[in-house]
Amino acid sequence: MIRRYGMALRVMLAIADGMTAVALLFLVIALRFGTSSVAPQLDFAFSDPRIALVAYAALWPFVLWTQGLYRHRARLTVRGEVGDVLRAVTIFAAIILSLLFASKSSDASRLVLIILFPMLALGALATRLMLRRTLMILRTSGRNTRYLLVLGTTPQSQAFADMVEGHPTLGLEVIGHLTESAGQRSHVTRPTLGTLDQIEDILHARVVDEVAVCLPVNEWSRIDEIVYLCEEEGKIVRVPMYLLGHAITTGKVEEFGGVPIYSFLSGPDRALGLLAKRVLDIVGGAIAAIILTPVMLAI
Repeated sequence: MIRRYGMALRVMLAIADGMTAVALLFLVIALRFGTSSVAPQLDFAFSDPRIALVAYAALWPFVLWTQGLYRHRARLTVRGEVGDVLRAVTIFAAIILSLLFASKSSDASRLVLIILFPMLALGALATRLMLRRTLMILRTSGRNTRYLLVLGTTPQSQAFADMVEGHPTLGLEVIGHLTESAGQRSHVTRPTLGTLDQIEDILHARVVDEVAVCLPVNEWSRIDEIVYLCEEEGKIVRVPMYLLGHAITTGKVEEFGGVPIYSFLSGPDRALGLLAKRVLDIVGGAIAAIILTPVMLAI
């Protein structure tokens, strides 16, 4: 169900984040000024407070999306999620403060903003921790299982697969391994589904949600090609860092079971996040250019 309705669930989570942001804004303003002062406090950049409210409610999920916080199972650990939420609230605060500065508004309460931004971070984090807990319960009961393909048949490949399945709350099931080449000696106990040259056929023939790259040193030159192929197929790629000899594109590093894991999160369902990030870059750059124009002229 989660896999089938993934995009709908992401949209619902974004709506929930927007509604939570509005509720927190109302709560902070009401506590600071009373319920009758909510509308005047919203009227800082637009003539109609309702426009400001809609823009605010849409902007917060937008920023969360740029940080990949609607990407299902992108992070193995809570620490990675906390870091992304803190980065999102920092960007959101910078945008709001820039808009206030650009509109020369002096009516917005600094105390409200100081309280609001940490509460937004806590609200987003609480929502995701609750979602994690719900998914954990589903996984431990055998639902929402996701399937992991391990590349490599070395002892390290076996150890990584054992470690993943040793954490049942992840809901990951190792379906098998791909050997480096035909006739290669295997050190794994799980099924060997084929060779690295057959990876594209296997991704099409089997249900694969994630790919773990656990190749020996002499196969490192193929990692770029494999990662690119998996990204095109929309698969999350995990690379234990002790196997990685060079940097590959952009991803996230987390520690899992004492092993640094490099995760590549590109894929078709990340298209909206990439678009949102690009729009944010353009809007942020334009705002910064406007604000810094007097400084540049002075220089």
